[in-house]
Amino acid sequence: MKKSGSIFWIAAFGVLVCWIFTWIFIPMIYKESEFGAGTFGDMFGGVNALFSGLAFVGLIYTILLQKQDLALQTKAIKDQTTETTRTANELERQRKLLYFQLVVAHVNELIAIKNKKIAHLIIEINYKGSITVYRGITGITELVRKNQSSDKKYYPNLKQWMDSFFYILQYIIDSELEDTFKNSIVELVFIEVSESEVHVLYGMNRDDKHRIELLDRFRLRQKM
Repeated sequence: MKKSGSIFWIAAFGVLVCWIFTWIFIPMIYKESEFGAGTFGDMFGGVNALFSGLAFVGLIYTILLQKQDLALQTKAIKDQTTETTRTANELERQRKLLYFQLVVAHVNELIAIKNKKIAHLIIEINYKGSITVYRGITGITELVRKNQSSDKKYYPNLKQWMDSFFYILQYIIDSELEDTFKNSIVELVFIEVSESEVHVLYGMNRDDKHRIELLDRFRLRQKM
């Protein structure tokens, strides 16, 4: 703004100097007797030149002001766009974080349900003609120890526990989380999964392609 004002006053001063020059020096160069009174009177048309010059200077000044205002508006729009983008990114980050927390909370609830189903397991294992009843995780461990982790006759007893486990994995996959967050939550699930459970999960579901793919997707076989 100060720069434009300086240009305006310099230009106006230049026009004024030129106008004064026509009044002072031209009569000194050209004598009135040489032209006559009418011709000399035409010199007063210089007033029109003065106002025309000042009008032109005013026009230039207006253009400069408009250019300056446009630059300020462009900067303001750019700053507003940047701030809007930053705010949107922050809101999106908070949304993802909140959603992640909700998924984790729900997975923890599902894990608790799965553990209850394991605790209520009752498995009658027939080994070398002797039937022994096992409860909870001990039954799963004994199935592996006695090489019966893939014996389908125990499937009905294990079904509710396995269904709850695969439901957790499917829930995590179907969530809108990024793969990094999904893997983090799966690691949380696998913390409480024993090697015996992995053997039974693979053994009892060996014919279920979808369930085997779920287990392999998260490299659960590495726990065997």
